[in-house]
Amino acid sequence: IFGALLQMLPVVGGIKIESPKIIKISLIGISLGAALFFVGFSLYRPFLTLSAAILPITLLVGIGMILFKIFSNNGVVSVTIKGVRFALVAAIIVIALGAHLLGSHAAGHIGASHLKLANIHIMLSIFGFVGALIISVSHQVLPMFYVAPDFPKLCRYQPIIIFTATLLLFIPSQSVYIAAQVVIWMAFLAFAIVSLKRLNKRRRLLSDASLKLWQTGFISLLIALLLWAYDAFFDLAHRDLLFALFFGVGFAGSIVKAMINKIVPFLAWFHLTSQGKWDAPSVREMITNKAANIELYLHLASILLFASSLLFTPLFAAASLTACASFVVLFTNVVQAVRIYEKELLNISQ
Repeated sequence: IFGALLQMLPVVGGIKIESPKIIKISLIGISLGAALFFVGFSLYRPFLTLSAAILPITLLVGIGMILFKIFSNNGVVSVTIKGVRFALVAAIIVIALGAHLLGSHAAGHIGASHLKLANIHIMLSIFGFVGALIISVSHQVLPMFYVAPDFPKLCRYQPIIIFTATLLLFIPSQSVYIAAQVVIWMAFLAFAIVSLKRLNKRRRLLSDASLKLWQTGFISLLIALLLWAYDAFFDLAHRDLLFALFFGVGFAGSIVKAMINKIVPFLAWFHLTSQGKWDAPSVREMITNKAANIELYLHLASILLFASSLLFTPLFAAASLTACASFVVLFTNVVQAVRIYEKELLNISQ
């Protein structure tokens, strides 16, 4: 997401990020901190201490830099940029809250409010940050890449509605907490339905792996929302796994992969043509349909296998391997696009 924002903001908002050292430091810190975070929870508490020192700081530096650039931009502010603002403010709160929770684990001092704060941290991360960001970007990406109709004007207010509702989760009142969840649920339900309808009305009828990943994401979101509603009235068995699967892998995972498959080759093509390389390889040549479809089918198979593992536990291992394989293929596809870009760039310089 950090990398995608760095590449997208100049295109959709005219916001230039000219801080290569800060970008590199943030990238290294996020990667190292995330690895230590995983190892720390799996093996050894001191690694959590290192993660608590590295991860929140570099995240704040990276996200803070982007947020500063957005707010200091004096140009015309698009609907997408307005939504991204709210998402990144939510990200700052998420990082600060996460630093507190991570520090508590590292020090071994878990307070009475820890579980409640952890739940708010998760809600704010999924809905206030990732969800609001996806909604904001969708307003720009779906019409641009798939020639879909523009979103209704009412949808422009979804990021601020979701952001406000997630902040209400901090109020120590059960009625306010429930009301905020209802507002979030309704906002995302409307977004999923409108997005699917917009894709069905697209003027570019050609279908590819990226489009199918967007559709997978919206359908997964609808399933997740239905499960959430069911859980509100009844006890949903395997709740944590199902929410992680459909909100995380199915919704956020599918859409992030869809954008990577489309944005990376598009930006490579855009940079080449802007330097006079008019015969630059097309988006479909940088990441071929065959390569993208392999990643798509592995991704879909992993979702189905994870869901099936609830009925037959041994399938969980197969689902995990399939999910890992889909990321390996995605990584290979991106590397291929970058290599083509670098090769064409070298030809220009010669």
